[in-house]
Amino acid sequence: MITLYKYSAACYNEQTSFSVEKLDNLVEQIIRIQLSQIQKAPPQALLAKQRSREVDLAKMKAKRLHDEYEQKQRTYQDLRAETLKVIQGNSRFSADLLNSLMDETAAQLKELESQMQAAELEVREAVSGTEQVQKEYSQLMNWAELYDNCSLEAKKMIVVQFVKAVRVKRGYELDIEFNVSFEEF
Repeated sequence: MITLYKYSAACYNEQTSFSVEKLDNLVEQIIRIQLSQIQKAPPQALLAKQRSREVDLAKMKAKRLHDEYEQKQRTYQDLRAETLKVIQGNSRFSADLLNSLMDETAAQLKELESQMQAAELEVREAVSGTEQVQKEYSQLMNWAELYDNCSLEAKKMIVVQFVKAVRVKRGYELDIEFNVSFEEF
């Protein structure tokens, strides 16, 4: 998850030239804003939203594949019934045509079955992925709580985990690329 946060430093203080210290202070202010947003976010709602979104998508895919599989099974059964009619001499279809249709349908059933198994695995992984999201959320909360009261070295470690890149552009516009997506917060 990556979020790009743009901040125009030119509007912050147009009169003075920017030193590394001033830019560091701006970056720190932006980090504090983001960390305070994390602290304000209700954890259960956030985790439930993340979990339900992933699980719902995986379940919809599994259901769609299951429905396709059932439809293909009905087609296969119809072809088998038609084969009996060919044997009895009551069908207009040739045995070769029905055999090729049955072989094609059987191959499609096999492919759908493997896709269904993969989709069911995705559902299980999405449900278990909730634990990982909860761990990441806990880590973010720990960073947010520790940041204000920790040593400079600890702040650096948090920033290294939290911020992917900081770029200064013309007009002292800052681009801060975070390793965390803030849309949920």
